[in-house]
Amino acid sequence: MDAATNVIKCVIDSLAPSGYFRYSPDGHFVFASFASAFLLKLLRPEFDALIAPDQSAHIFQLIGKLIQVLASTEVSIDDRHTPKLYARFLAQLLAKHQPGGSSSGRL
Repeated sequence: MDAATNVIKCVIDSLAPSGYFRYSPDGHFVFASFASAFLLKLLRPEFDALIAPDQSAHIFQLIGKLIQVLASTEVSIDDRHTPKLYARFLAQLLAKHQPGGSSSGRL
């Protein structure tokens, strides 16, 4: 959990503000997206004993920030650019995991 959180924080706090993140290899976007998907899997009912309620809220907030970063015009060139595609993918996953979430995520 700490490693996945650190990957996402690195993207949000270091890579994206650099101005060069939009030119990164697709792997950089994949790593952050898969770290997010891992954190969302921890929110399943079978892992309730491992995750505190405040950690759940932190996961939602962190992934929400990542979605905003990936979908921003500073990172995504257009709607077909890889970071924008991953932002949509994560928005859909996040919507499914949020309490009262629907099956479709919106950016």
